[in-house]
Amino acid sequence: MGDMARATIVHTEQTTRPSAIGWAVLAGVVVAIGVFALWYVVDRRAHEQAGSSIDHAVHMNTLLIRQDADNRLLALGRLALRSVTDSQLSQADWEVDAKQHLVDMPGFVTIQWITPALRTRWAVGADANASAVGIAAIPAIQAAIQEAQADSAPVFSDIFQVNESGDPRVAVIAPVFHHGEYEGVIAGVIEPTFWLESVIGELQNDNAHIQILLEGDAIYRFDAPGDLLDARVTQQHRFTSHGFEWEIQVTPTTSFLSAGHADAPTLVLIVGLLLSGLTAAAVYFGFAARNRSFQYHDIALQLATLFRNLPGMAYRRNKDVAAPMAFVSEGCQALSGYRREIFADGDKDWLDLVHPDDRGRVQSHIENAFASGEPFEFSYRITDANGKTRWMWERGRVTASEVDHDVHLEGFVTDITEQRSAESEAREHREHLAHVDRLNLLGEMATGIAHEINQPLTAISLFVQAGGRMAHEGKIEKLPEIFDKLIRHAHRASAVIERMQNLARRRESARTTVSCKDLVRDVVRLAEAEARIRDMMIRVDTEAGLPDVAVDSVQIQQVALNLLRNGMESMQSVNCKNGNTIGVHTQQLEDGMIEFAVIDSGAGVPEAEIDKLFAPFSTTKKSGMGMGLSISRAIVTAHGGRLDFRNNEGGGATFFFLLPPAVSKGAS
Repeated sequence: MGDMARATIVHTEQTTRPSAIGWAVLAGVVVAIGVFALWYVVDRRAHEQAGSSIDHAVHMNTLLIRQDADNRLLALGRLALRSVTDSQLSQADWEVDAKQHLVDMPGFVTIQWITPALRTRWAVGADANASAVGIAAIPAIQAAIQEAQADSAPVFSDIFQVNESGDPRVAVIAPVFHHGEYEGVIAGVIEPTFWLESVIGELQNDNAHIQILLEGDAIYRFDAPGDLLDARVTQQHRFTSHGFEWEIQVTPTTSFLSAGHADAPTLVLIVGLLLSGLTAAAVYFGFAARNRSFQYHDIALQLATLFRNLPGMAYRRNKDVAAPMAFVSEGCQALSGYRREIFADGDKDWLDLVHPDDRGRVQSHIENAFASGEPFEFSYRITDANGKTRWMWERGRVTASEVDHDVHLEGFVTDITEQRSAESEAREHREHLAHVDRLNLLGEMATGIAHEINQPLTAISLFVQAGGRMAHEGKIEKLPEIFDKLIRHAHRASAVIERMQNLARRRESARTTVSCKDLVRDVVRLAEAEARIRDMMIRVDTEAGLPDVAVDSVQIQQVALNLLRNGMESMQSVNCKNGNTIGVHTQQLEDGMIEFAVIDSGAGVPEAEIDKLFAPFSTTKKSGMGMGLSISRAIVTAHGGRLDFRNNEGGGATFFFLLPPAVSKGAS
């Protein structure tokens, strides 16, 4: 019995020891798995946040480079426009404007006005005292000049070097046109390294090394202080902007990477956190919040840099327009002359600056935006701190908070005063040219109009003599008929004079809804006298049931008369060998547009004249100004239509213009 008992006891001890060891191993394995699982989650999250931060840095660098390149094209385009719109512009005034561009947009080393002969007219900056040929001798700039002239728009040149040892440079080329004539270009030379340092220098932080390549050449480098570069973790991003191939290389610093990795002390901490779940969660979310804080700080810095580079201002306000504006960027002072604090403190609201004549419309736009939630875009005037009226362009949208559902309005505002001024000057100049062309047209039609007026005047004289004779002979019963004829011919002479006055009068464009039939009838009446002088006939073919058109009748009559006179002159140049009838045909096309066509049987348009037919100051007439077709096309385009021509197979040409039908009041 005693031996058996001992055997049993021995057996029990042998079986329980492996079981305890197994539970210990199992517990250790479970703890180890839990520790490594949590470590893996934290490590993965750290890598994701690091990657997100790096991706954001790449995105912001790319955005600023593209936007600043757009701003430089726009700025030199405006300088080119101002160089010709101010008729009193002196070299000193131009140099003041150009030097201000050098200050406002660091990176430009010189800005020059290059003439069509590729010689420097005026210049400011580092190369201002260079030879007369200057930068125009560089092949890359010459090629860009040809491209800008052909496209009538600012362009970037290819990369070039001033000399073999010099740094690479690029140029912005903006064409200069005055009254349709090419007068050279405004060229701004950019030193890329200096440019990028001014645009994105403040954007960088101690979390990464940044290197930027342009067409494969390194032109910018930022090294985080106190850190060694590890190229094994470098991330590359390539993009294309304005024809250039860019590459951004981002290498995270070792300190930034180690902040998200679990080293030995962190592993010990995680083991402790595993034993206390609440503490682990608190530390984990605290770690995530710390990373988010760093990221938000970077985003805030990047947004501040972005707002400083915007050519305008951004703001944010809630639905209650009486409350202070929630956010106003620094650009408000450049636009209005008022500091941002004045708006943020509620001492003044942006709507207070809006011109009284525009305020109701602006408030209506804002209310509609809040009601519909749709993006908006409109322009208006403000009165700045100096009492000056300036034109603003605003675009924005409505956003709702995810927490308390407050609705806010985010809008971006920029100054378009110079653009509006240039458009106004161009419109006034076009109207003046149209007026001169109408007077020229009247002068050339003087003989026909004199003949037209002479007919009713001669008839009036004959009827007066006949009436006097009848009264003397006592035949008064026929006098009422004589008086009726006198009145009819007097009205006819008056109508001719009124049409002359309407055509010659210089006034603002006023559009009314008229029928196509009446429009054609009035034009034919004006041209009939000249047709008779030239021994020609006008054949009218107007399609029935045509819709009305909304036009300035005098301007459209001017276009049609110009086409009729050109057609008659073309027929007369070939001695009317194909007939003496010129046609006026009106019809509605399949797309709904109304076509007014003048069909002649003259010489047609020679192949050599087609490309410059509608160009200003281009004419085949000995005494012509060359503005008739150019002004006519501008008038038709302003009415939403198109002016063109086609040569006829049997000889002659058909000049036609298309106008949209008038929109009825009931149309949606």
